[in-house]
Amino acid sequence: MQSGPVIKAASLLIGAALALLGGVFFYAYAVGDFVQGRSVAIFMGISLILASTPIFAFAFSTRAAKFLLVVLLFAFAAALLWMVFFNPAQAVARPWIYQTAAISFAVLLVIRVGLALRRSHSGQGT
Repeated sequence: MQSGPVIKAASLLIGAALALLGGVFFYAYAVGDFVQGRSVAIFMGISLILASTPIFAFAFSTRAAKFLLVVLLFAFAAALLWMVFFNPAQAVARPWIYQTAAISFAVLLVIRVGLALRRSHSGQGT
């Protein structure tokens, strides 16, 4: 028995569930259930819908899912950098720890994608 169709069906269901959960966060925000943390509700809704995109796309095309995953990771890195450096509403006791983690994530992501592109263009990649 091959596990390929089972994995693709499971990814389709998981992606649909994550997108539905993101939609629930948007609906709860629109109805007004969130008194505090409205920006967190919007961010979580957008994050869940974006995270469901490559999982949902994996059922149809592995190549498209990889591309969407890289785009998603770059979007999360940009959002993380914005939240750490340009969001004055979130005051924390030791911001340098979070700033270091955000910079490290972005730099490691750029290095990883750059090395993968270099390997694929040199003919050594799969």
